[in-house]
Amino acid sequence: MRGARRTVRRTVNAFVGAAALVTWVALGTRAQEPPPLPGLTAAPGRPGEWTNAADGSTLVRVPPGAMQIRPPGLWKHYPGEGTAGVHSGFFIGKYEVTWAQYRRFCEATGRAPPSNVIACKGDWVTGQPGPSCRCRRFEAEDDHPVFGVSFEEAAAYCAWAGGRLPTALEWETAAGADGREYPWGAAAPDGTRLNAADESNAGECSDHRVRINPGLAPWDDGFGCTAPVTSLPLGASPYGCHHMSGNVAEWVVAVPEVLGDAKLQPGQHLYLGGSWASHHGHCRIGLRRPTTSALPRTTTIGFRLCRSAR
Repeated sequence: MRGARRTVRRTVNAFVGAAALVTWVALGTRAQEPPPLPGLTAAPGRPGEWTNAADGSTLVRVPPGAMQIRPPGLWKHYPGEGTAGVHSGFFIGKYEVTWAQYRRFCEATGRAPPSNVIACKGDWVTGQPGPSCRCRRFEAEDDHPVFGVSFEEAAAYCAWAGGRLPTALEWETAAGADGREYPWGAAAPDGTRLNAADESNAGECSDHRVRINPGLAPWDDGFGCTAPVTSLPLGASPYGCHHMSGNVAEWVVAVPEVLGDAKLQPGQHLYLGGSWASHHGHCRIGLRRPTTSALPRTTTIGFRLCRSAR
């Protein structure tokens, strides 16, 4: 009888302790949640993720704090030196904006959507129509990142969705704020983490003739051109953002912290991250590329949504 009572007591105590722990965790989690923003709700069953009602984007929160930033300037891709503060937290897309999302925006605003077709111009080695080019005519599916949009069109989408484009400083913070070269950390890039120029796209696959860099990576990530935005989760950043290296490069707003003394020419904008057509070394977080007048739109640049935390 005493043994039975002890068993009951232990069970009750365990239950009460577990309930108290659950309550404490719930209160702690609630205390850490940011204040609600209009049109932004916590994603059920996915702690740390929020859904943006206007376009359905999944956002993650990046808190304020210091980051290790690369030296200011353009075409920089070496480890970080110094720090720059992100003084206000922000929300950023876990994934790049997709074709399905962008088409809904075009329908709502009366715009004509860009083409989702990538046509291969020729073989990298011979210059002839290339059987080695897997994406001789590639048609991106709805869950792939949108491309062929200008900086201004990307900014218009973000405003329509209740947000904005991220600044270059915010983007680099979300990609990895500790000076790492790639979003996933110290591991060498490979086909499980990065959709870049490799054996799967040995050709020149762009309507703007963006050449794949010589020295293709010695792996096959399985994607001839773009990949679904939810793919390659091993390549996610510390905040859970996918494809901040590779897939499509991304438009960002240039800020003094990353430009330093470098100047953008009138009409130029900044993009980060590298793409499916980039050498894997050009997909490092700190490589900052300005556009040229010949590339207002390209099959290698897309974007993701950002929202201020207050």
